[in-house]
Amino acid sequence: MDKRTRVLNAMNKKEVDHVPVGFWFHFAGDEASGEGCINANLKYYRETDLDFVKIMCDGYFPYPLPEIKSAEDWKTLKPLTSEHPFIREQVERAKAIVDDIGKERCVFYNVFAPFSSLRFGAEAVGLTDSDVMDYIRTDKNAVMQALDIIAQTNALLAELLITEAGCDGVYYCVQGGEFDRFTPEEYRKIIKNYKEQKIVFQEEMKLDYSKLEETIAEAIKIEKERENENKRKHSKKRELLY
Repeated sequence: MDKRTRVLNAMNKKEVDHVPVGFWFHFAGDEASGEGCINANLKYYRETDLDFVKIMCDGYFPYPLPEIKSAEDWKTLKPLTSEHPFIREQVERAKAIVDDIGKERCVFYNVFAPFSSLRFGAEAVGLTDSDVMDYIRTDKNAVMQALDIIAQTNALLAELLITEAGCDGVYYCVQGGEFDRFTPEEYRKIIKNYKEQKIVFQEEMKLDYSKLEETIAEAIKIEKERENENKRKHSKKRELLY
């Protein structure tokens, strides 16, 4: 069974010859951008021979934010266009990798939840986690407006990664509920709302990953049954030998 069939079968609850396997890697230095990143990804996946490719957004963790000196500055954010380097360069990276290896195996690209994009961007313009949480607690609406803008941009990025770059889907990386950052109520009101943007992605792209956990469990069950069958066969062979 080829790699694409194995992964798509597992996701669609069909029989597989073994559970699909995938790992990913963060590239740094010259391998974090441009041709260096494309070549590093292709080299890594060919050498490891994994069942699917997950491309990390190395070099694009920080969302491009303006200088933030007051809460009002969060309100200056505008959605990025498809030609903005933050979007265009990631789409081109993904397309180059898909064009080279996509016929062999499924390719997914990492897209962050809006708050993750915001906090990486905030760090790049000199804000600490504490600074971001202070803005949220003193002027939540200003930061929520920024999150809305980032969500629109990330949704556009996800769409273009599939429709232009040819990715099979996106790996939607959600923001965890750290107790040292949020109260449960803050997490529910500010973060969980944007985790649910993935539902919008699924509906717009006509994707359905709602049964993914069930699919994985079924694939593991099939693999265990096959292992048990192999053990029975080996046991019978040993009995015949004796």
